[in-house]
Amino acid sequence: MKKKKIRKNSTLAINNEVKSRKEYLVHIGIIAILAFILYGNTIANEYSFDDVYVTNNKEVKAGFSAIPDLFVSLYANMWEDGKPLTFGYRPVVKTTFAIEYGLFGNNPYVSHFINLLLYIFTCILLFNVLKRLMIGYNVLFPLLITILFLAHPSHTEIVSSLKNRDELLSFLGAIGTLYLFLKYFDKGSLYFAILGFIVFIIAYLSKPTVTVFIPIYAVVIYFFTKAKTGKVLLFLLGLIVVTYFVNIVPRFYLPEVHRPVQFIENPLFYENNFFTKASTGMYIILFYLKMLIYPHPMVFYYGYNTMPIVGWDNIWVIFSLLLHLALFALAIWKIREKHILSFAILIYLISVGIFSNILKQPMGIVADRFMYIPSLGFSIAIAYLIFVIFKIQPKNKSIPSSGIAKMLIVTLLILIPYSAMTITRNKDWKNQVTLLQADIPYLENSAKANLIYSGTMKGEVMKAIRRKDKNKRKLKKQIDDIIEHLDLAISIYPEYYQAYEMRGSVYITFYKEYEKAIKNFNKALSIKPDHIPSFYGLAFCYSKTGQTDLAIKNYKKTIELDPENVQAHKGLFELYKEMGDREKAQYYGKKTKELMQKLKNGKS
Repeated sequence: MKKKKIRKNSTLAINNEVKSRKEYLVHIGIIAILAFILYGNTIANEYSFDDVYVTNNKEVKAGFSAIPDLFVSLYANMWEDGKPLTFGYRPVVKTTFAIEYGLFGNNPYVSHFINLLLYIFTCILLFNVLKRLMIGYNVLFPLLITILFLAHPSHTEIVSSLKNRDELLSFLGAIGTLYLFLKYFDKGSLYFAILGFIVFIIAYLSKPTVTVFIPIYAVVIYFFTKAKTGKVLLFLLGLIVVTYFVNIVPRFYLPEVHRPVQFIENPLFYENNFFTKASTGMYIILFYLKMLIYPHPMVFYYGYNTMPIVGWDNIWVIFSLLLHLALFALAIWKIREKHILSFAILIYLISVGIFSNILKQPMGIVADRFMYIPSLGFSIAIAYLIFVIFKIQPKNKSIPSSGIAKMLIVTLLILIPYSAMTITRNKDWKNQVTLLQADIPYLENSAKANLIYSGTMKGEVMKAIRRKDKNKRKLKKQIDDIIEHLDLAISIYPEYYQAYEMRGSVYITFYKEYEKAIKNFNKALSIKPDHIPSFYGLAFCYSKTGQTDLAIKNYKKTIELDPENVQAHKGLFELYKEMGDREKAQYYGKKTKELMQKLKNGKS
């Protein structure tokens, strides 16, 4: 009898395990299929805004041979205003693109497919971590959280933008680190702890955003583990030490950083009053909360003056302060019982606080991608509210079919509009032109967004002219549109020297109105006296209007500021050749050839 009972129990255990396994595979399948439904249309997208930072550039195009160099070079190696623009250290993300190039060549479709796979794997890993944290909960609860997180439209910038693979890898590494340290706390094996630190380093070398998770880890450990205080403190201290060394060590071998911060990117960099930063920060986190609830409109860039610099007399600042204090009070009130809503609020407050601009200012004052981590806390809170609306406790092992049906209806009421927004937004990210054209109607207050739009459309018009497009009416309309948006950028920020310089170049390129161009270049130089493109623009205009002495003067000033400026050397060669000065023409002609060859060798 005992043997039969043992066999019966053993068979029952096996059957339960098989059933549990099948259930798990169904849940994983739901996550993967939903992700493909939402983001499958990104695979056909091309390169878009800022993708040049990580792909489709000479460093990555070296393929596998580029990998060693990527670990000893800066993230961005570009030019702006005739000067180098170098900053950041994210070798892991650029390495993934170098590997792609080595295997598949210059193929944006493969890159977008890999972004989608990374997002799917992130959501599956997140589901596994949530299941481990919420062992006593009904499995539908972590599944619902994962689905709400997966479907949030604010993630479109993360998945659709190849540049934002750094955010994908950083978040994936953060969740992976948590998964491994939970294994360490559960099993006590040092192997998982070491592996966790390695994954954290990889995440940091993808993007330092992973450091936001250090206080989040502390919250997770408190709520969901029984780890001893000493072990927890050692773990957190280890992460802080690792972060310090991974941040400091590369500075010994990396080249010099040159990343000037412009007012139009984030005016709070130039704000010395902490209380003004704090009040504006409260306004900003209210904006993020609104976007988490209703994510529209999403735009490729914000900057000045999309977020007003406000004081404590602003009604929305007071409302945000009271609201977030109430949320914090609720979290503290429920923290001793380790309530899931307390956990969700703390995750949200920690992560959104980092991007509030109060303590540290990011390069852009706000961004859709900054909602990626806060959306996790938001999704946990919404999942909990869906359960309690129908008086169902997330810890109930069994839920009546009627209760499941009601929760499904509410979930669909959220998912259907969110899914529509996500799929539509992915189409905007088709390429840079489609993105900017979709977003610019919502950016009448962004100086830089209007400049970026004008620069991109200027390039498109020049391509059309080279193709000998005969639709002159259409071209004129596009050129007038460029001028209109440059005028708007200047009206938003009258000290925007780059907008004046670009407007001058438009007057040259399309209208041949050199006097108007000269006025714009001079205005740019009155704001920024060492602006190289404006000196070159003046020289070009003066050469075209027969003012040779002024042309020579400005070409030489261009070379003084930028000794390797090919166009300025070429301009002087042509002028001296026209003047009959053979000696100087020969000198600048030879110099032009040398610089062109050097430039060619650098690109190869």
